[in-house]
Amino acid sequence: MPAASSVSEGAIYHGNVSFTDADGRAWTATVDYGDNTPVERLTLTTRGFALDHRYPEACACTVTVTVTDDHGQTGGGTVAVQVTSVPPVVTLGVASIGLLGAYSSSGSFSDAQDLSTDTYTVTVNYGDKSPTQKLTPVNGTHFNMSHTYPLLGTFTVTVTVTDDDGAAGTATQSVLVL
Repeated sequence: MPAASSVSEGAIYHGNVSFTDADGRAWTATVDYGDNTPVERLTLTTRGFALDHRYPEACACTVTVTVTDDHGQTGGGTVAVQVTSVPPVVTLGVASIGLLGAYSSSGSFSDAQDLSTDTYTVTVNYGDKSPTQKLTPVNGTHFNMSHTYPLLGTFTVTVTVTDDDGAAGTATQSVLVL
């Protein structure tokens, strides 16, 4: 079995397996990647094979391989794979400042993992000591912001998107209220 390894969610884990068998000429193998995906069944013609699997979510997974020869004898092994969470990437649009400090902007986020399987929390801090506010994404990954600044000055708007694994991405925007 390969050595323990680490990959980012959404990435492909690669490993090579080899085994010895003094009397077998044909083998079958099963591979359980430890992430609740179906067990893979393989028909082998050599004493080695590659493992390639995309992990969509962060996990501490154990890959379990079992090889059975043409005499019914089995052997196997395991390897630990740490799948780390990747923070979302946040992008902010162009800000608009209207009369009396009226600010509006929009933004979006993307993630290395399947967006349909995760939940996200989007918050904005307008940088003027008002409370951080939760934003509701529209169309899945887009959000709109509006705020009225009570004072003149330069403020930093910070948007944070946190996925259900706790990975957070941020983007900032400087706002000048005249």
